[in-house]
Amino acid sequence: MLEFVCPHCNTTLNIPPEFIGTEGTCRKCDRKILIEQQSTHDSDLDEVSYTDRAPILAAFHCETTGTSSRKSNITELGAIKFNMLGEEVDSFWSFANPGHMILPKFSERTGITDETVADAPPSIEVVKRFFQWLGTHTLLFSHHAQFCSKFVAGTLLKNEVEPPNHIDVIDITQWGRELRLPIKEYKLRTMMEHFGHRNPKAHRALAACHGITAVTHDLAKTQAGAHIEVDDRHVMSKLMGRKVEAINEEVAFREMALLSKTLEETCGDGFYDRIRNDHRRARSKPQRVNLGNGGATMPEFEYVGLNHESEWYSERKRHILRCKYDDTLDSSEFVEDIPANSPWEFVILEATQIPDKNEQKQLCEKAIHMGARDPWPFVCITAYHLNEKHYDSAQGICEEYFETDLWKNPKWADSSLKLFDKLEKLGRRKAKSS
Repeated sequence: MLEFVCPHCNTTLNIPPEFIGTEGTCRKCDRKILIEQQSTHDSDLDEVSYTDRAPILAAFHCETTGTSSRKSNITELGAIKFNMLGEEVDSFWSFANPGHMILPKFSERTGITDETVADAPPSIEVVKRFFQWLGTHTLLFSHHAQFCSKFVAGTLLKNEVEPPNHIDVIDITQWGRELRLPIKEYKLRTMMEHFGHRNPKAHRALAACHGITAVTHDLAKTQAGAHIEVDDRHVMSKLMGRKVEAINEEVAFREMALLSKTLEETCGDGFYDRIRNDHRRARSKPQRVNLGNGGATMPEFEYVGLNHESEWYSERKRHILRCKYDDTLDSSEFVEDIPANSPWEFVILEATQIPDKNEQKQLCEKAIHMGARDPWPFVCITAYHLNEKHYDSAQGICEEYFETDLWKNPKWADSSLKLFDKLEKLGRRKAKSS
């Protein structure tokens, strides 16, 4: 749906895109109008932009039947629109029927039972209405935004409906971390207490939205710092200390938009492809690589990289960072009994002394084939493929590394983190190009 402002009465109308260029009648003033493109969505930029109409900011939150957006569904969805002055404009709220039983532990936490949602519309209808209500000129705010974004986007995808690609999201949790608020944790409750607000009712959508709106207001003031003139009513317009003028509202909006990510980016790498298709590893025809031991050869594969679930990335990164920074970690279970003078060690040593990159790559492949218990050959081959712009092959060798248990060893945390970052970027690149 596109937003169109009637030139006669200034009423904002939601118009389906196919009616652009046609004549119609305003339902408010009943006068004839020519429907023209007024959307703030630039299809070339795929981002929210500022026009002469002040953009709408919206806080949103959902309650669900579980933590997995693939296995669980939404039971309640709420949102509050507020303008650049921090004033509430409109609200959206609905229970949603998830289509399956709500476990008692989630009912106890939210108060939402099977009986509560028995007559509610299905989750897909609620999410569709939510995006129609948002329009195209809205910047979303949420706490732990990935969770809520995955559920609203996933609900559409599971019903073969593409999520809008012009919605931008700001995670106030991450915003608070970047501002280094003096708090131990960045839960909504903790952030509200820090700014002197009452706690919202536990685990209900609209209550959380009121909390998000209040915290957003205070985060804007915190970011502005000493430059802002103290005037709570106009603080959103005076972000970064600017006066209440239309042009400065535009600048203030852009300052906040810099903190945002697209809905797809907020959901996490590979999320869309993961739901749309069940990807499996595929390899091209193998070539033969001389191992330098009397003509023996081994197959060299060109990988077509996977798009993993976001949980796959989160699990591995969490473990690697723990290995890297947690001094109390018991690493005894990762100690390996490697025989002295293992053949692959000599191959790696030879590879380190060869200046020719192609020969070095072949020796690294040989070491891996021999069961190398060292990440260096994986790092070396990945760098080679990236230098040659063989992105699928670079992604494939990173995936092969994470099929071993080397990445679990605290001894190799730095190398594992390096390969993980490359794999994450390559997966994101592949998702965007597919």
